[in-house]
Amino acid sequence: MGRKLKWVPNNLTEQNAISLFAIRNKAVRNILRGILAADKPSVSRQAMRRLKKEASSLDLEKAFQFLITSPTSQHVSIAPIFPANIEDCTSAPYLGDSRVEAELAIQKARFGASEQELLRAISSVKQINEAVFERDGVRVSQLLQEHADDFGISLFMMRKALSLRHTEFSKEGSLRLSAVIDPFLSKRRHILAVAFEDSVDEQLSYIRVRRTFLSHVKNARIARAISPVLQDFLSPVSWPPEQILTPLEAYSRWGVLDSLEFLERCLSDQNPRFREDVAKKIHGVIPENVHRAWIDAFGEIRFNEVVNLLQGDQDFLEYRVFRHSLAWSEVNDVMDYRRRIEIGFGHRLDGVFRDREIDQTLVESGISRVDHLLPSGGLSDLPELPINTRTCGTFHRTLALTGALSANGSTLEVAGGKNLLKLLDRTMDVSQLLSLPELTKFIPISSGDRLYEYLRTALRFDAEENRVSDHAFRRATQDVVGQDFSGDIVKFAQYLDGGAPNVAEHLFVICNEYFLTELYLLFEDSNAVIDAQADLLEWYGESREDEDAALRAKSHRLNLRLRKVRGSIDDTRIYVDQLKFQYWATETIASSLRELASIGDAISKLDEATPNLNDPIAAVEDPRARLFQVLNLAYKEFCTNEFYGVDSYIGRRIRHGTLHGVLVAELKEPVDAIADQFAASSPEFSSFVRLWHKEVETVVKTFGLELLRVRSSERKAGLIIPTIGDSDKRNTALNMLNSVATALAEDRGAGVAISYIYDFCWLLLEIDLKRLRAAALAAQHELVIRPKQHISGSGSELEAQILDAARHLNTELQQRFEQLVGWLTRPSNVSPSATLSLLFHAVILEVQGRYSGFFPKWVELGETGIDMFGHRFHTFYDVLFVLVDNAAKHGDRAGEVQFEVQSNSVSPSTSEITMSVTSSLRSGQDESSNQAITAAMNSDIGAAMLEDKNSGLRKIRVLVEDVDELSDFTVNFGEGRVTFSVVMSLVMTGTEQRTEAAE
Repeated sequence: MGRKLKWVPNNLTEQNAISLFAIRNKAVRNILRGILAADKPSVSRQAMRRLKKEASSLDLEKAFQFLITSPTSQHVSIAPIFPANIEDCTSAPYLGDSRVEAELAIQKARFGASEQELLRAISSVKQINEAVFERDGVRVSQLLQEHADDFGISLFMMRKALSLRHTEFSKEGSLRLSAVIDPFLSKRRHILAVAFEDSVDEQLSYIRVRRTFLSHVKNARIARAISPVLQDFLSPVSWPPEQILTPLEAYSRWGVLDSLEFLERCLSDQNPRFREDVAKKIHGVIPENVHRAWIDAFGEIRFNEVVNLLQGDQDFLEYRVFRHSLAWSEVNDVMDYRRRIEIGFGHRLDGVFRDREIDQTLVESGISRVDHLLPSGGLSDLPELPINTRTCGTFHRTLALTGALSANGSTLEVAGGKNLLKLLDRTMDVSQLLSLPELTKFIPISSGDRLYEYLRTALRFDAEENRVSDHAFRRATQDVVGQDFSGDIVKFAQYLDGGAPNVAEHLFVICNEYFLTELYLLFEDSNAVIDAQADLLEWYGESREDEDAALRAKSHRLNLRLRKVRGSIDDTRIYVDQLKFQYWATETIASSLRELASIGDAISKLDEATPNLNDPIAAVEDPRARLFQVLNLAYKEFCTNEFYGVDSYIGRRIRHGTLHGVLVAELKEPVDAIADQFAASSPEFSSFVRLWHKEVETVVKTFGLELLRVRSSERKAGLIIPTIGDSDKRNTALNMLNSVATALAEDRGAGVAISYIYDFCWLLLEIDLKRLRAAALAAQHELVIRPKQHISGSGSELEAQILDAARHLNTELQQRFEQLVGWLTRPSNVSPSATLSLLFHAVILEVQGRYSGFFPKWVELGETGIDMFGHRFHTFYDVLFVLVDNAAKHGDRAGEVQFEVQSNSVSPSTSEITMSVTSSLRSGQDESSNQAITAAMNSDIGAAMLEDKNSGLRKIRVLVEDVDELSDFTVNFGEGRVTFSVVMSLVMTGTEQRTEAAE
């Protein structure tokens, strides 16, 4: 063999030596020497880069055969054959511009070294697929665990498992996917796992997910070694033909199974864009036995087997198959389906609108009018292409629409609003999949059809949200609702829902409080807006069986009634409307909290470092950072919402003059009196006092305009900082994060987590308010009159008078600043709350709207001033409503309604409250009312909470059973009157007990 090289290890096997001495290029051998002699990873990685750039394909194959099989240095960085964890994958160097020939040579060496293991891995995946199609969850779980034990992690299996997690199969309860998924989601969520799972999660917008992650790739926010794989996940035909193997180097870092899957997927591409010479190169890399095993294992899987696995809403079945297709990349028919759609339609999903017609083989010909796209019958299973627009689902019909618009120059004949309504209900995301010029040509202005104009402007509003489109859409909404539906927005929603439920959903989502507030021609004041929103919520809750919407409607109604009796109670303190904050949180962050619930326990156990709020990628990869950003969004809303947040209160204090009035205007009278007093005896002091008052005005004005503000780009000096990333808030923010994570981990639901968030927002705000109070006291200190500057120390009567005057003004100043400091504190009760008396009055007002002539004499006895908050607020409202409603139904509507509350101490920590409502029965109907009430009190409860009629008393009985604090509900008759009584136990918190003891 010749003279032994000095750098060759002594413990080489025969195969190692053969591989080594087969390398004839001296420069390549020297690079290998540098790799083996490297004393740190960075040196090894640099040498590896040289090797991949300079070695011929043959030498590179031999070099990797040597590196894979030899006892190499601990610092040699090569991609693992079967990685055990993500850290194994990220240790290999990534060039990003490696030659395709070099990467193929490396893969040939890797495949050759792992041929037998690859055959076993392919067989393992085949068995998993068979168990999946047989819906054997136990068997699938066992095989996934065995696969992970034998072959480690792979993106190939990660995609399959995450896809299964979002199918009906996973809901059967026996499927366990953690062996394959956990390595990608524990501690830190890997961005590839996040991107793929979000793309198959039907609760999320696929288009938004796709465009967001591709934007991260385009703007270089994703690691270079990850970007090609992420792009291949989401937009797999975006590579030019000559660059089709670009992702290979990135895939190879994840092990041989992912490299093999990617190359086999390339081989299955029958499109002419895939060059024949590239296919030959791939065939030269994959061992024949391995390629044949792949074809044998997966070549017989039929398209419909995958379709049947993904069954669900038939209207969106095609879209579901498209979204999940990469989880079944080994099935040629599935990938062919994905590629054909991507080639003609993928650029629209990416948000790129160019002169490129959709692949006409996808769509049947002859579409020139909108009604050609409307279904003639029920939807069938996933149809064979070309698309039959009469029987296909939403996704394929949308393909057909865009294809027809491309073929016809963005124009189709649209015969009125009703046809357009049907089309939009049977297509998806049209406003995002057509360019603005295409939308304009497709649906031109038509002033004679109000429904058409509503739909046209809605599409424009969704596509390009700006002042012009916003105004046009609001105007069109007012026109169609006002003129065609008598101003009743619920009637309009019901009309849309009758034939186009998806369009009705759009209306419901759009009609938040802010949108409705600006429909000035429909709603004349804020009460009308709240009423309309409550009507919409009631309609939606009933039509969709959505309990959350029904509860929100109830809260709207209650809030509207209470506004009439509470007057200006909320205007005298800092206040954040918890109901509205919870509405916002339910609509905006509840879905994110639910997504994080499954890993809440892991979040709470992670390190105590404060996550970076400015890193969008960290929020995707790291569940702790993601939750931290959700909490930050909530605190920002808590502070900055101009309608119900902290900023609203501060604005009222400043714009309405309260700050100036108390600290400046009310101080003017004592200032003028003292200035006049000393005008003759001490003109200098008199002049000083007036100048001092002007200085007070300047300081207060500065405090109000600059400091008493929520900090923003325009108000940089504001002392309320609407972020939890503020260093002063670190400990509280971390406590908030851990508490919310624990609540999520314990499956207490998003509602409980939102309540925690609301309470912690007050604790965070207290840190900002403390700053403000300190600033207020500092301002007061600067304004204190120092009388020694105005006296000589002679002890004269005049100087004594000046001292007294100075003390008097300082006292006035102090009292006013103390009042300001008092404003800058948390209210004593920030939960949705009202006294029992207020609740009673609000219910009376509501019931009066239901029964004509119901104007009873109100009598209140006992402790009706007890405050009810949180869930007790809603519970007592429910009870009172039923009891007062019964009084109106069975009683003398002009008689007396007596409301009595008695409180008894049961233990040091528990009080028992008995609430009674007594009403006079209608004259001559005592017996019939008695029988009706007795029957309701004794009848089967059944589905009382779901019924609307004649179930009120049974509803209370349900509450008594379901609400732990309610212990009894009774009825008594006597002397033409009926009395209902409800008993509730109130357990005081430790804080309440201490407060009561102090009093």
